[in-house]
Amino acid sequence: MKNRLYELRTQRKLSLMDVCELYKANFGEQLSVKTLRALEKENQVAPLNVYINLADLFDVTLDFFLARADAPAEEIRMHQKGLVETEV
Repeated sequence: MKNRLYELRTQRKLSLMDVCELYKANFGEQLSVKTLRALEKENQVAPLNVYINLADLFDVTLDFFLARADAPAEEIRMHQKGLVETEV
């Protein structure tokens, strides 16, 4: 599996601590730097709600976050609204 968590975090120039603070601020739950690092290295599996929350935090679909889709949320929403033509 591609590690989208690391990709999304570094693209946004966020530190591990930044993500943990944003997670706490948005969802009222603690996410430790140690846990986040382990998730990025795929050394640990988290409960589903953590993956859902992280996908929401980065504004991507859960499928994109879990590398089950190639398009981030905005592109998918544009396709659903008919704002982007589907490739044939």
